[in-house]
Amino acid sequence: MCCVCCQAAAYASSDGILTEKMIDEIVAEAVRAHKKKFDWRVEQESKSGSTSVLPRSAKDMAAFTPPVADSAVS
Repeated sequence: MCCVCCQAAAYASSDGILTEKMIDEIVAEAVRAHKKKFDWRVEQESKSGSTSVLPRSAKDMAAFTPPVADSAVS
């Protein structure tokens, strides 16, 4: 989680207080961004035939969803 993100959220709030809800939203956005980046990297890997982007950590394995071939495309 980004400390600067938390500071910015608190500064932007009406009372200047960082709440648990704000932290949850920041963390959820960071997880979403990480998953989006990882999915993009897996897609790039499948296009190039490389295997350098496979999950290497427990965190990456938890976020990893193997790409599924689109059966509608012929």
